Amino acid sequence: MKKIIKKIIGNFRYLSKDSSPIRDSIIALIFNNRFNFKSKVEKKGGKTYINDSVFRLRLSSEKRLPIYRFGIYTRLKQLSKDYSLDKVPLHKDSYVINVGSNIGELAILIANRGPNVICIEGDCRNIEALRENTNTFGCEVIKSIIWEKNEKICFESDIKEANSAISFSDQSFKKTQAFTLDTILKSYGLEEIQLIIGDMEGAEPEMLLGAKKILKITKYISLDCGLEREGKSTSNKCKEILLKNNWQIIHSFQSGRYNLLAKNNLFK
Repeated sequence: MKKIIKKIIGNFRYLSKDSSPIRDSIIALIFNNRFNFKSKVEKKGGKTYINDSVFRLRLSSEKRLPIYRFGIYTRLKQLSKDYSLDKVPLHKDSYVINVGSNIGELAILIANRGPNVICIEGDCRNIEALRENTNTFGCEVIKSIIWEKNEKICFESDIKEANSAISFSDQSFKKTQAFTLDTILKSYGLEEIQLIIGDMEGAEPEMLLGAKKILKITKYISLDCGLEREGKSTSNKCKEILLKNNWQIIHSFQSGRYNLLAKNNLFK
């Protein structure tokens, strides 16, 4: 029976563009049976949702379903640990910038604690899910690719692998307009930012280089500097940039992610 289920899953996994209520019900039943999810998988109108007693998330790709095998709460708890949120004071009405927001997991986690969250995401596949997931939490969503300059860069999006990233070596991808964090946030007139947090898929150094003004008004930064820059971590380069801008590294470690947490010395 398990072999039959696996074969069916292989046939149905990426059929979101050609959906029907019956097919959606079958796919949801298969996934719930196969993975024994603590959260319930739902398929509606070609959209994939994961649902438990507390949260309901829309996914941008079924490829991410196994992440929620132990429930949404467990997933969010692990993210909180990975990004060292226990070491960052978050309070109501403060501002948090979530770069590379994906579908909004970090944004939900943080907004649920009171801060105003501005999400920035460049992947078209994630934007709709991000808006839907964060709407009830009052998060603002900006569609933009973040870079060190306002220029067009090669940006690739892999639907099957549920992944997107700036291409640093392969220039064959279509070029897309990117903007600096300073440019993106200029119109908001922010006087202070409590935290910049997220995963830039290897472009963390460029994000920092394009945030000269924003860095001066930001208290904390927590970044995933994983092995996404041609197989290498961006942690050392990010440390170098931050130290030159009068920041202190609170810690840098690997715990499933290469987390880098830093604090601005201009703030006591």
